[in-house]
Amino acid sequence: MNGDTFGRDHVGGFRGRKSTAAALCCMVLVGISNTGCDQTQAQRNRPSTDGPTATTQSDPAAAALLEEVVRCYRQLTHYQDNGQVVLRYRFEGRWEQDRAPMQVAVDRPQRRLAFSVYSLRAGPHGDRFYLRCEDQDPRIHGQLISRKLPDRLTLDWLLSDPIVAEKLGAGLAGFPLQLNLLLDDQPLQRLIDGAVIRLVGSQTLDGTRMTVIVVQRPEGEYRMWIDPRTFLVHRVRFPMAHLDAQMRQDQRVSEIELALEIPQIVTERAVDWKPLALQPRSGEMRVVRFVPRPAAAQDPWTGRSPPAFRLDSPLGRPAFRSDQVTGKDGLVLLWLADHPASRAAAMWLSQLAAELRAEGLADRFELVSVWAEPGPPPSMTFPHLVEAWKMPGTVAIDREAVGRDLFGILAAPSLVVLDRRGKVQARVVQWGQIETFPLVDFLRQLAGGQDMAAEAERKRAVLEQRFAAEVRLMASADATMGSDDVPPHRPAWIQAEPIENHPITPPATVASWDAHGDFYWLAGDGQLYRRRHRSGEVEMRPTAPWISSAPTRLTIAPSQRFALLIRDLEKRAAVVDLQGGEGENAVAPLPGPVVGACWLSAASASAESDRLLVVTAEGDIGVWTPTTGHHRRYQSMSTVRALIEPSSATALPRLLLHSGDVVMPEVGGGDTPAAVATLAAADRHQLVSTGQPSEHPSSSHGRRLLPVGKVGVELAAWLAMPWRAGSHDWLVLPGMLAPEEMALYLLDHQYQPQWHYRVPAAAFERGPIFTSGSVEDPASGLPCWAIVDRWGVIYIVRRDGLVDHFKPAEKGAVRAVRLVSANKSLRLELAYADGLDAYRIELGSVR
Repeated sequence: MNGDTFGRDHVGGFRGRKSTAAALCCMVLVGISNTGCDQTQAQRNRPSTDGPTATTQSDPAAAALLEEVVRCYRQLTHYQDNGQVVLRYRFEGRWEQDRAPMQVAVDRPQRRLAFSVYSLRAGPHGDRFYLRCEDQDPRIHGQLISRKLPDRLTLDWLLSDPIVAEKLGAGLAGFPLQLNLLLDDQPLQRLIDGAVIRLVGSQTLDGTRMTVIVVQRPEGEYRMWIDPRTFLVHRVRFPMAHLDAQMRQDQRVSEIELALEIPQIVTERAVDWKPLALQPRSGEMRVVRFVPRPAAAQDPWTGRSPPAFRLDSPLGRPAFRSDQVTGKDGLVLLWLADHPASRAAAMWLSQLAAELRAEGLADRFELVSVWAEPGPPPSMTFPHLVEAWKMPGTVAIDREAVGRDLFGILAAPSLVVLDRRGKVQARVVQWGQIETFPLVDFLRQLAGGQDMAAEAERKRAVLEQRFAAEVRLMASADATMGSDDVPPHRPAWIQAEPIENHPITPPATVASWDAHGDFYWLAGDGQLYRRRHRSGEVEMRPTAPWISSAPTRLTIAPSQRFALLIRDLEKRAAVVDLQGGEGENAVAPLPGPVVGACWLSAASASAESDRLLVVTAEGDIGVWTPTTGHHRRYQSMSTVRALIEPSSATALPRLLLHSGDVVMPEVGGGDTPAAVATLAAADRHQLVSTGQPSEHPSSSHGRRLLPVGKVGVELAAWLAMPWRAGSHDWLVLPGMLAPEEMALYLLDHQYQPQWHYRVPAAAFERGPIFTSGSVEDPASGLPCWAIVDRWGVIYIVRRDGLVDHFKPAEKGAVRAVRLVSANKSLRLELAYADGLDAYRIELGSVR
């Protein structure tokens, strides 16, 4: 054997024989679930079946046997094998063989999983699941996936990382059959759908009589060897379509066979996990999902300014001197040699020369076709070569190896672009990259005076900063990071342009905006300040008497008369009369942490109609009218997880219960009659009145939490913040993907998930977390939200699944966030302790 691993870039010993099969790509074999990306998994609606289905032409006995195979693997509690993918063939008459591992071990009661598949190695480590890629992939080298095992092992859980999904299907045999049978909800379905299956008899394999089934698909025939006593699969032979076409057509290669061989399978005893455990290595970055590293550092030749050089014509006369190029914005050099790729590159540059003439750029750049060999191709002269290949610009020969010595050109075709100062702005050394290089646009920007090399380096530095931030955001719970922080970084997809900055003096401990856009903050001395939206005038408001510990939230009444201050740790909320004279009006201490609070009256209402709803985690619901002092308290029978604030002045607040039910409290005096009439029949969430009668004593009995829906995701245990519904009842909500793995979900009007986006657990499990209400994106007309985690990372979320994040330069903790529509773009405002920053947010068109 010449190798023990093969996949997309390695085929064992066959590669050593210089075959074009070195880059074999593989077809996925069986049942790999549609991994997609995080934003689409909730949309997968696959039909539920008990077993695989085939066409009516299939042999019923064969279909029945496969159903037994599926049933057997579903019932297994322990499984361990020694599978290998084996490629056998004759090369120039000699038998050759290459192997790749495909070994799997599962223990359902202990919820443990290990495998060695192609370049991936995975196994348990304590109560965690570790996974490493051993092929030195530069995107993820040095990273180790570390995840807490879920209550039930599923393929969706395993394949939620796109790189893991890619690499599990990246070998010749495609996705591992064993993982498909053991973890997929619909094993074998994709292999069997549309196929004809039949029994073809029996055959002895390693001393055991096996039943052989053929699965005939359009791409070829799959043959499976099944033990009729245990219904375990011990061998699968794949069609030749799994192999590279050039390998199949190579006349030196014959009698090719590709098979998965599993001679030993253990199911009757528990798995010994000690030899299967995966040990972390020193310096490995532990992450819950792989974070692709940006491309390597900029080409070291780019940015240099080589000395003056000369190139001669085919006749030996001087054809080009770099020190005599005057009045040009730049120089384009294309090295060519006797090869089809060079001919294609010459014609490519000739076509672009026509585009440059059409755009008026032809006279601003010098084009030079550089022949890298001492003579023309056989049976050709240089004039014939120039005409046949349509070489543009000046034609010269590189007899002095200028390309090698000054530009590092070692092969043709290669492209070099210099600016008017002789600085290398671009160097492209492969035809595959040359033909996609946007030369015309590049030269247009170069003619405009842009330093493209410096811009490329700047972009690379931005990507490196974002990579460092992504690694920290995706750090696993057992990661050993240098600091408990996320470095500043720019967004990847959106544009966030700083446009304003206003100092906050004295510094703010907590802040908020009212419905009119006025900004409020509470200073450390207990004074409350207001900065008017239109005039910028700052006013001081009455002193809040309790400043021994800072409040965590602030919200302003629609009438602008009252301010609500919430202090979670002391389980207390207080209302300050901003007109002065009465000082603080305090709500009675609440018997639990405040989950949320919101004002119920419209923005145009008077202070007399201001009503406040306060909810605690224990289920206390208080409705209070500050101007009259009337209040009512109810005790819910269910634990409240969050308050969903109303999306408009006419909407009602809703509560999210521990059970996942979404309910609407009857608060009296402001209920929507139609909504109450529709929902009054459902009364399983009872409220018990614990307060004094209000201005409507006759309505103090029979209040209910009216059910309006149930959330279709597992709620995050740490949820204790208001998450506002937006237009059309869209709702952004944090939930659990798996233990220690969390995501932002978009829920529709029926509270069912439309997509989800992973967020780091550590950033959201400890507060405070700030959120904005929804606002319409002017570019797309879709609702958007802004969310800030405890590290100060800002997430911009749009209804269609566009999500991006960024973090400005270190300014400390965010005190409040506001997202509004302004001047055909979004305006994001962030309040810090000593400053108020504003950004213009451009999201682009709908994806």
